[in-house]
Amino acid sequence: MEILGIIAIIVVFGFIRAGLGAVGNLATGKTASGDIPFKVRATKSTETFEGSQYEVIKVEMKGGITAPFQGYAATLSLTAMDVTGGKKEPIVCTLDALQLGDTPVLAFISDFPLPYQANVLQNWIDVVSIPIDTLVFPRKGMRTVKFLVDIKGTNASSTCTTTYDFKDAGYMEARENREKLEVYTVQLAFAVSSADGEVHQDEAHIIREWIRKRVEMSSDAEAAKDRLNNTIKQELESFKCGKLRDVKDVCKLMLDVASVADRYDALELCLKVAQADGVAEEDELRMVNQLADLLGVDQDRFRAMRDKHFAAVIQNQSGVLNVDELLGITSDMSEREIKKHLRQEFQKWNQLAAHKDAAKREQAKEMLDLIGQKRAELSQRELANA
Repeated sequence: MEILGIIAIIVVFGFIRAGLGAVGNLATGKTASGDIPFKVRATKSTETFEGSQYEVIKVEMKGGITAPFQGYAATLSLTAMDVTGGKKEPIVCTLDALQLGDTPVLAFISDFPLPYQANVLQNWIDVVSIPIDTLVFPRKGMRTVKFLVDIKGTNASSTCTTTYDFKDAGYMEARENREKLEVYTVQLAFAVSSADGEVHQDEAHIIREWIRKRVEMSSDAEAAKDRLNNTIKQELESFKCGKLRDVKDVCKLMLDVASVADRYDALELCLKVAQADGVAEEDELRMVNQLADLLGVDQDRFRAMRDKHFAAVIQNQSGVLNVDELLGITSDMSEREIKKHLRQEFQKWNQLAAHKDAAKREQAKEMLDLIGQKRAELSQRELANA
């Protein structure tokens, strides 16, 4: 029996993976894959990525996969529906890599080459791990989720179900809240865009693209389009008049209507806006950091999001690198707390120094250099005070 090694596919946050093992025909002449049923299962677990823990729904598969011929270029697809009470309704996901096309509907599609005509997954293999706090269900309460894993052009197609107690208001219950939330999200994104005293076209384009996706999922697209475009118009007019939006008030209002996933979605948009022009301005980063604090999100999770976007330098308006902002050092930290924080940062970035992604390696090198620079600065300060 010949077994292939696992093929790992890391797509976003290290969560999305697929694997394959294969065997030849049995001595009877029947294909091993045809004799072994294809199965899928979904379980809740906790996974750690780059120092942060995430509660996930992990979907796995095992069993036989019969392809039309050897070397078949199959496509694996995963779809999910909320089937609580026998009614089928889509589930929304805020991660782009886990969305169906240009919609926010939860789905995952990946190339899945099959080296043999008869393939067998002897053990449970990860299909995808879905961060639960990126999901928005139709309604609040205990939900039943049905997953379908289908490998196109083969016999491999199977479903499984799991349950999850969703604590926030669902999107069907919260249409009115959703309209408010979208306005608040645009207001925060615009506040980040204008934090450096300018509103760049690249930043405005990102906000409008976010609006386009929200309009497409709205039951009243024209009303949603008018509402959100008017929000941008009002924010731009206020900016031109020198009237700055009080983000504390906006965040307070958002907390009344936003789920955890909604808050991360708003911060994701703000991070995209902040780095849209290729330079992460100090004022913009400070604004996003403030929003994360006001929205009460997990700081480790937020910093992982921020680091993903700000691989390059962060500059202030004079073009000088702001080391403290980039390393997450705040003015209220004691010297002891700074040293502890730098040790944690060193461990995190040192692990990424040998990452297979060249961009990640370069980012890790830059961050390790900055950590060394800050440590040298602290040492010089200690010598001066000795």
